[in-house]
Parts: sequence; C-alpha cells; structure tokens
Amino acid sequence: LAAPSPGRWFDYAPADEAVLARARTMQRICAEAGVPLRAVAMAFPLRFEPVATVVVGMAGPGEVTENLALMELEIPDDLWAELGVE
Repeated sequence: LAAPSPGRWFDYAPADEAVLARARTMQRICAEAGVPLRAVAMAFPLRFEPVATVVVGMAGPGEVTENLALMELEIPDDLWAELGVE
C-alpha cells in the first residue's frame, strides 16, 4: 500500500476503505517529513533484529535504481514514532 488508492490489495484481498484511509494518513505524515512512504515501507521490516533482508518486486531497471535510492534514505526516529511504529 505504498501508493494507497482504490483497487490496491492488502493481505491477499482488495484493501477496504479503512486500510486505505490508514495508508493515506501514513502517506501524508511521511510527505510532511519529506520521506516517501515507499522508503518507509521498505525500511520497516529491517527495524526488527530477526529480519535479515527485504525483497522488493520491481517491474524494470528504473525501479531497481529508484528502490536502491529509497533504501539509502535515513528515516528519522521521530517519523517512526509519529507513524506509531517505534
């Protein structure tokens, strides 16, 4: 849900409006912090010690370059707190 819009999927089913609303709120909070939601989504699992890697699907070479750049972004601790995922 890094791009929350109708028709997106969550947990193997179409996302309901409550899930989309939460994702849009997270997107707004991230935008206010100057951090793309996609960067936060990719970095989130790596906050947990047992997680060693994150596999991100990509449709072409441009997305590889873009995702590598997003993974280099530093996510401020206060942004994690504001998102409720300290």
